[in-house]
This record gives sequence, structure tokens and C-alpha cells, in this order.
Amino acid sequence: MVSTLRLPWEGEGLVDLDAPVGLAFHVLDDERRLTTHFRVVT
Repeated sequence: MVSTLRLPWEGEGLVDLDAPVGLAFHVLDDERRLTTHFRVVT
């Protein structure tokens, strides 16, 4: 079983069992710029 946690504004309940699994990669470069890359696992 896989579940996705909901953010407070995304509806009722703590988890969404129907949402796709996802990852977020955060990269902080030498100039302190933050870039985020999202991937959804299908």
C-alpha cells in the first residue's frame, strides 16, 4: 500500500490513498539558489 500525505488545504483526512507517489529533489547551488525538481511515479 502507498499513501500520500495531504497538506492542510488539500481536503479532509491525513492521507490520500488515490494520489500518485511523488518525489521532490532540492538542489542548493554555490550561489545559494534553490531549485526543486518534482517526479511523479506512475
